[in-house]
Amino acid sequence: MDTIEAIRVRHSVRQYSGRPIPEDVRSELERVIEERNQEDGISHVQIIYGDPACFDSFMNRNGRFDGVQNYIALVAKKQDGAMERLGYIGEELVLTAQKMGLNTCWVAGSFNRKACKAKVGSDQKLYAVIAIGYGMTRGKASKSKDFDAVSKTRRQEAADWYVRGVEAALLAPTAMNQQKFVFEQTGEMARLSTKFGFYTKLDKGIVRYHFEAASGHEVTLV
Repeated sequence: MDTIEAIRVRHSVRQYSGRPIPEDVRSELERVIEERNQEDGISHVQIIYGDPACFDSFMNRNGRFDGVQNYIALVAKKQDGAMERLGYIGEELVLTAQKMGLNTCWVAGSFNRKACKAKVGSDQKLYAVIAIGYGMTRGKASKSKDFDAVSKTRRQEAADWYVRGVEAALLAPTAMNQQKFVFEQTGEMARLSTKFGFYTKLDKGIVRYHFEAASGHEVTLV
């Protein structure tokens, strides 16, 4: 499975089996995490195994999540741009996991921050987590906006690469499925902005990764 296929088949999964993640899969995930942390400079992303307490929270008492044993902790320094960068890195990890047969779900609120075992420095913050493991289901597709609702450049006026990028961005997970992002083609690049909403800065990084992976062109954040 390549990245484009992973984008198409990935869906959020909230119920997980107790099947452990094999060592070879763990090693690959940890390798990617280490590389991205070193490249980024401000992120301290970590993967935690066998910690169900992180999802034992008041907001999760309705059973929204079940069987979560493992998660990726999105930790970074407290500075401007951190959420966008974590969104970008996190979505690469989500799609890497999908390629290896794992399921995932982005989680910004329905987890117990105090119980999370991630190491968070005094100048750092735990922004969100990603549940990861073998799902009880493959999840299902969410309702998506139309192309022209998220693009200032009309489809009929856009380059093929830009169309591919926006279509991939429309498949990206966003907080509460709000999809409050807007793209615009500017020559051989694209501009990305977000409207006001919950965790739209994190969403901006996620959809940027989808766009760049599918289009092969860079995105400027505005």
